[in-house]
Amino acid sequence: ELSNLVGNGKHSVDPKRVLVVACHACQHLSDETLQISSLFGVNAAVLPCCQKDHDGSWKAAGKTMGIPIGQLMDILTAGKMMSWTTGQNVGVKYQVKMKHIDEKITPQNRLILCKAVALDGSDKIAKNRSNLKVDIAHKKLERAYKRAHHHTDDDNMNLSLSLPSAIIGLCVGMLISPLFRKR
Repeated sequence: ELSNLVGNGKHSVDPKRVLVVACHACQHLSDETLQISSLFGVNAAVLPCCQKDHDGSWKAAGKTMGIPIGQLMDILTAGKMMSWTTGQNVGVKYQVKMKHIDEKITPQNRLILCKAVALDGSDKIAKNRSNLKVDIAHKKLERAYKRAHHHTDDDNMNLSLSLPSAIIGLCVGMLISPLFRKR
């Protein structure tokens, strides 16, 4: 069905206008839904349930980190869509967000939203927004680093004054130390 919808036919639809939705999809169905969506470069929204760690490789890690296996598997599922190669075969990459639905509505309340974005830069608005976000993040990181390491604009001046101050302190100490020697 999806191949007919976004194919090259007379009535085909732009993949950017397609959203595949899976609600309460078991782990393997969530994975398959996202995999098929990425093969066609369409948007996807999945509300996973019955998450399983089939080979047990993540269960211990989740326990150590204090993350329930359902939440960990959802994060890993979202990560698959953020992979560098997911969607590349059709010229897209995915911007992935996770949202929470009120637990009163459903206990399986983590929604994985995957937006297909063109790799070739034709989606200039999204690209500019992404670049702006990266620039803002870099500036925040620089400020945090400076705060954490107490860097200020006066640091260079303080360094240039510290060596002469140390030498003067040493000389003064040598001069007055004989005054304090026991006789």
